[in-house]
Amino acid sequence: MRLVLLTALLLAAGAAHAETRMYGHVAVAFGGERLATIELEDGTRDDLRAGTGFAINLGLVHHFEEAPFSLQAGAGYFARITAAVDSRARFSRYPLEVLGFWNNGDHRFGGGLVHHMSPTLDLDNLGGKASFDAATGVALEYGYKFFSVRYTAIDYSYGGADIDGDSIGA
Repeated sequence: MRLVLLTALLLAAGAAHAETRMYGHVAVAFGGERLATIELEDGTRDDLRAGTGFAINLGLVHHFEEAPFSLQAGAGYFARITAAVDSRARFSRYPLEVLGFWNNGDHRFGGGLVHHMSPTLDLDNLGGKASFDAATGVALEYGYKFFSVRYTAIDYSYGGADIDGDSIGA
C-alpha cells in the first residue's frame, strides 16, 4: 500500500500540463498450478488454480507530457471462488502493481512489477485455511483502446514449497 501511495504522490507532483487520472478495470485470468480439486454439487470436479480468477483494480495512470510514455499504479482484489458440495473454496489475494507503458495511438505496450499481499487458500469445510507468503512477480501487457491482455509471472510460497501462479488474463 505504501508503494501505491508513494507512486500516487510522485505522479501528483508531475508537470502541470501532464495528465494524471484514475482508472479501473475488471479482468479474468487463467493459469497456474493446481491448488485443489473440488467436487461440485452436480458431481463434476473443478480445479482451483493459483493463477485463475477474477480481478478488480483501481489506481492512477500518469501520461507524461510530450512523451509517449505512461506510468500506472494500482491496487485491487483477485480471487477464484468455487461452490463445492456443502462448502466453498477460494484462493484470494490483494495485488499492488506499478507498470510502465509505451503508447502509440490506441496501442500500448508495457510491463512492471506486481506484488500480491495475503494470498490465502480457504477450503471452508473441506480442509481449512492456508496463508501463503506475499509474492512479487512481473507483468507484461498489451492494450488496444479499452481492452488489454496481460501475462503475469509470479510464484507463491507455502511451507517451503513454491507454487506456480503464472497466468494470462484479459
